[in-house]
Amino acid sequence: MPATRCCSAGSRTRRRRPASPCRSSAAPPGSVTVAVRDTGGGVPATIAGRILEPFVTSKDPGQGTGLGLPLAVGIARGMGGRLAWANAAEDRPEAGAVFRLILPLAATDPAPADADPAPAGAPA
Repeated sequence: MPATRCCSAGSRTRRRRPASPCRSSAAPPGSVTVAVRDTGGGVPATIAGRILEPFVTSKDPGQGTGLGLPLAVGIARGMGGRLAWANAAEDRPEAGAVFRLILPLAATDPAPADADPAPAGAPA
């Protein structure tokens, strides 16, 4: 029977600059980060530098196409963001890897105070 793996996720939003410098893995001001961490073996050192490239996979032959992460990178870039990763702990393989999707916050335009809340064409 295959070993059971665990996955956890979290998010963090930064709206302004912190009082102290932030780590490179933190969300830049005006962005949100969604982090997903698993307890697998992490990203092998042999493919670490290429893990976000198409057709690179850590799975056995026939078990993966190596397109999932490159697709995620393309989607993130299309939304003005990026995808980052790191092994949670190099000396503890059970610690797994952490992938961070970092996206800019959407700009919000407040409605003018005199704006009519009823949609166009709606009865008054």
